[in-house]
Amino acid sequence: MEFKQWKNFNEGEWKYEINVRDFIQQNYTPYEGNSDFLTGTTKKTEKLWNEVLELYKKEHDSKGGVLDIDTKTPSTITAHDAGYIDKDLEDIVGLQTDGPLKRAIMPFGGIRIVEKACAAYDKKVDERVEDIFTHYRKTHNDGVFDAYTPDIRAARKSHLITGLPDGYGRGRIIGDYRRVALYGVDVLIEEKQKELDILDVDDFTENIIREREEKSEQIKALNELKEMAQKYGFDISKPATNAKEAVQWLYFAYLGAIKSQDGAAMSLGRTSTFLDIYFERDLKEGTLTEEEAQNHPKKNILMRALGANNPAEVDIFDVVDEEIEGIFLCSDGLTSMLNQTQIEKVLDGSGSLEEKVTRLIRKSNVRGGTDNISIACLMYNDEEGEL
Repeated sequence: MEFKQWKNFNEGEWKYEINVRDFIQQNYTPYEGNSDFLTGTTKKTEKLWNEVLELYKKEHDSKGGVLDIDTKTPSTITAHDAGYIDKDLEDIVGLQTDGPLKRAIMPFGGIRIVEKACAAYDKKVDERVEDIFTHYRKTHNDGVFDAYTPDIRAARKSHLITGLPDGYGRGRIIGDYRRVALYGVDVLIEEKQKELDILDVDDFTENIIREREEKSEQIKALNELKEMAQKYGFDISKPATNAKEAVQWLYFAYLGAIKSQDGAAMSLGRTSTFLDIYFERDLKEGTLTEEEAQNHPKKNILMRALGANNPAEVDIFDVVDEEIEGIFLCSDGLTSMLNQTQIEKVLDGSGSLEEKVTRLIRKSNVRGGTDNISIACLMYNDEEGEL
C-alpha cells in the first residue's frame, strides 16, 4: 500500500498490513523539552466553549437535567443528519444526533429500558417505535432473558447478582479508531472482504456461518461510516492528509461506534501518541502552527510515555525549597474544563488543601465534567521544612 497522505512517514510493516502499533513505533518521537512552548486559547475556542457552557447550564436547569431526547428515531450510524454546536466556530465536527445535547434512543438493546429512561424525563417513546420493538423486532434484552435459566432469573430478581448483560447491548468498548485515519475506510473494507473470502469453504459449519455474518456486518458498518461522514462534507474513504483530518477521521470512527452500540462505557482509547505523529509532521512542514495545534479539540500533548522507549527515561532533580510553594499534578479531565489562571486562583484562595482540591473538582463538573479528574497536590510545610 502507498498513499500520498503518508509522505514523510517512516517505512515499516504498517504499509503492508493493518498495523497501527508498528506505525507508532516507526514514527513516534519523544519530546524532551519543557512546557515553555504552550500558548493560550484563541478567541474562537473561548467563544465556542462559552456556548457549550451555556448549553450545559440550560440542560442542568431543565427538568430532570436532560435538554432533549429524540424519541422517534432509533439510533444507528446513519439515522440522524449532521449536527453542530456552532458550525462556523467548529474545527472538528460531529454529534450523536442532529442537535447539541439531544439524546438518542437505542431500542435494539431493549425497548423497556428506553421506555423507563424516557419516562424519567417526562418523555414518551414514539408509538410506532414502541410497536416495532415490542412485536416485530427482537431486542438484545429479549434474547438474554430467553437464555437465562430459572436460577439466574431468581438470583437477578433477589439482587444476589448484579451487572448481568441484559441492561445493555455490550460492555466496555474501546475500538481502534485510529485505523480509519491511517488507512481510510476503503482499505479497511478491502481487508474485511479478504477475510470474508477466506471463509468461502465447503465445511459450512455453524462457526463459519456466524463469522461470515459478522464480517458482512462489519463491511456494512464501514460503508455506513463513509455515508455518515459525507453528511458532514467529508470523504473518509482515503487516509487523513494532515493532523486536523487525522483527528476528524478518528473522531468519526468513534462517533459511529457510539451511534450504533449501546455500550455501558464507550471510550476513545489511547490516541494521543498516534495523533502527535501527525501534529509533529505538520509542524515541521510548516502547515500547522503551535497555536493551531494547541487549540485543537484534541489538544492532548504527550510529553513522554512508559513503553514507548526501552528503557524509559526518568527525570530526577532537586527542588530548592525557597523556589516553590508546592507541586500540583492533574489529569486533562481538569485542564479541559479550567485553564491555568482559573486553577491558580483557586489554589491561591482561602481554605485547606483538601477544600481547594474539592473546589476545583466541583468547578470542573459544573462546567461539564467530560472526563475523569485526577489531582495530586503537595504543599510545602514551613514548620517542618518539607513537602
